[in-house]
Amino acid sequence: MSTFILLDNGPQFVSLLFQHFCETVGIEQKFTVNYHPQTNLSERINRTLKPMLVIFAHEHPHSWDKENQKLALSIRTSINETTDETPAFMMLGKDLKLPMALIIGESTQGPPPTSIASLQINEYRKNLIHNLRSTYNFVREHSEVEKIIQKSKYDQHTSQRQFNVGDLVWIATTTPQIGEVPLIRRISDGGNLGPTNIDRMKKYFQRIPDDQSSIISENIQKI
Repeated sequence: MSTFILLDNGPQFVSLLFQHFCETVGIEQKFTVNYHPQTNLSERINRTLKPMLVIFAHEHPHSWDKENQKLALSIRTSINETTDETPAFMMLGKDLKLPMALIIGESTQGPPPTSIASLQINEYRKNLIHNLRSTYNFVREHSEVEKIIQKSKYDQHTSQRQFNVGDLVWIATTTPQIGEVPLIRRISDGGNLGPTNIDRMKKYFQRIPDDQSSIISENIQKI
């Protein structure tokens, strides 16, 4: 069982019921920052899956939703850039047989039910555990290297920002505006957006009223 689980801030995950469940089974809850999908791996998978769905839906407009497992198979059998292994191998300790391999490959039969077969199965289990442990160690080291590389690429397109408590900031909102929509009920004052990642914030400079702006301009001319 997992030692922790990464969650977004959906109501089903922040509820007391789910919190008590995680405490009962000994799973630590870790939440992503609001409106910051980069910290959630499932969102990264969605980024890969969406273009595939668009292409598949264009070719199969009436049955694309019934063939999603084919897209999932392609992701599970593709080598991941960070781990340098396929997700299937990381999960099962072996690569999956693709449809083409089943067509051109030779059929395999299981060992006969003898004591020799039992020994072979035990040997296979030992080799599988050894391969998985070796793979996990390699992936752990390879992931650390990839983190450094990806951080270097990310830092090339971002700037260092630092804010102090009490600073006024702008916060980017990506939700499109819709309307006209009647207001039914007020549920909060809307003053607190919750934790927000710094990449959605920028410094706010308060506008100077026109009358004060003219006074400042006159003082500058006098100087």
